[in-house]
Amino acid sequence: MHAFGYYLTIVVPSALFVMNTMWFMKILKGVKKTLAKWP
Repeated sequence: MHAFGYYLTIVVPSALFVMNTMWFMKILKGVKKTLAKWP
């Protein structure tokens, strides 16, 4: 159980970081597309 807790403390933050990064990249791409449409 102790090893599992240690595993969670490593994996969960890194997984959240990856998900946040992916969402951030998607948002940036959307913003760039929107800005490109502007005159």
